[in-house]
Amino acid sequence: MGTNALKLTQNYRSERQQCVALSNYKSDFLSISKGVLQGSILGPVLFNIYVALCKHKLFLNAKKSKFMLFSRSAITHFNSVNITTLTGSNIESEYKYLGIWLDDKLTFKPHINKLVSKCRQKLGYLYRNKSCFPVYARKRIVEATL
Repeated sequence: MGTNALKLTQNYRSERQQCVALSNYKSDFLSISKGVLQGSILGPVLFNIYVALCKHKLFLNAKKSKFMLFSRSAITHFNSVNITTLTGSNIESEYKYLGIWLDDKLTFKPHINKLVSKCRQKLGYLYRNKSCFPVYARKRIVEATL
């Protein structure tokens, strides 16, 4: 890794702070000493560099890892798959990753079903309490909910 690239990554990861803002309230700033900003453009690049530079490759934390096989048809065997760090782990058929429910066939049905269920709950609450809101507010609340 060249000197300029090393300086860039050090600068990118140093002297970072975060705060929480909710309505009109804003917390004090706290220093962040570890990690890469979620959703950042450099995040995936730095991860790939990290994996490439690891002497013994990347070790997975089995407690924080999930094991999924993606296929359009049923998978009856997976002899070619050798994941020694996850030995004994169950194969997940669906898992929530970054806010999206993934299923083993990548149909997004679990994600859609959970969204529909959440919307029904919220709309049911709004319907039961519709007399509390003027008509113009009802429309805005429904649009904001969906």
